[in-house]
Amino acid sequence: MTSTTGAQSSVAGLIGVPDWSFLTRMRAAAAGTAAVVGRSFASARAYDGAAGTSARRAALREFVATR
Repeated sequence: MTSTTGAQSSVAGLIGVPDWSFLTRMRAAAAGTAAVVGRSFASARAYDGAAGTSARRAALREFVATR
C-alpha cells in the first residue's frame, strides 16, 4: 500500500491558497461592466427613438449623467 500523505503536502505548497478577494473583485468589475453596457444600449435605443435634435441631445445628456 502506498502512502500519499507526503505527496499531498508537497503539492499543497505548489498550488497555494486561492486568492478569493481577486475573484470577488473580478466579479464586481464584470457586474459593473454589464451595468454600463446595459445603460449604453438603453441610451442608444432612446437616442434612435428620439425625434429631433433637442430630444437626441437630452438622451445624450441622460447617458452622460448615468456614467
